[in-house]
Amino acid sequence: MASATWTFDPGILLAVGIPALLYARGRIHLARAGHCGAAHWKTVCFGLGIVALALAFLSPLERLDGVSFAAHMLQHLLIVVVAAPLLVLGDPMAPVLWGLPAQERHGVGRLLRAGAFPRQLLDSATRPLIAGSPFLLIFGFWHMPRLYDLAQGRTLLHDLEHLSFFATALLFWWPVIHSYRRRRLGTLVAVPCLLAAIFEGTLIGALLTFAGEPLYATYRVSSGIFGMTPLEDQQLAGLLMWVPSGLVYLAAILRLVAQMLKEDQIPRGRTTPG
Repeated sequence: MASATWTFDPGILLAVGIPALLYARGRIHLARAGHCGAAHWKTVCFGLGIVALALAFLSPLERLDGVSFAAHMLQHLLIVVVAAPLLVLGDPMAPVLWGLPAQERHGVGRLLRAGAFPRQLLDSATRPLIAGSPFLLIFGFWHMPRLYDLAQGRTLLHDLEHLSFFATALLFWWPVIHSYRRRRLGTLVAVPCLLAAIFEGTLIGALLTFAGEPLYATYRVSSGIFGMTPLEDQQLAGLLMWVPSGLVYLAAILRLVAQMLKEDQIPRGRTTPG
């Protein structure tokens, strides 16, 4: 069995630590300028998102993913349905921007000003249908047995798999969590995207849970963890994909429905951030 120890890869530490430092610096700057708003709960969410990323990439899960499908699935869920939505709930754009040095902040600000091409591209990319499609495709793509097996091990392809999960998950959750910024239309489109994610997770999870044999060559001769056979390990992985992630998506749908009902009770001409 792989060593159940924490790893401290410098690249991962930088990738996780730099955004955290920029966010903290930006929050301090905004607080001193009197622009706190709901900063406290947002800061907590962002911090928990950073912790989830650390657990996914620095904890023993990173070393166990080659011997346990369930451990690898838990790692994926930490990235997709824990870290990504928590980071988006932290509303990181303004804090990270203000965490940059002045010259870099002004440069990025010019790129993101209203009417600039990068801003238009970002606005288009965060529309629910556009943001949701890459995530659903990538998630299904990497769980095809042949592609999944090719990506295992300490390889560049494995890193690309995790990076694509994280990047598309951030894109997926952004319009879902910030749907109020697009008014009712954004909410109405975000709900089908979440339903599609539930369907995909349920389909893959059920296939893994009820398969009569291990589907991935990586784990067919694995010693597994906790004395489980390869098939039992795969069944646990299927249940992890099926149930916990489905509950997260369902909770997001209920929040959006409650938001729509609340909007129906607000006089025309007023908006709410949900």
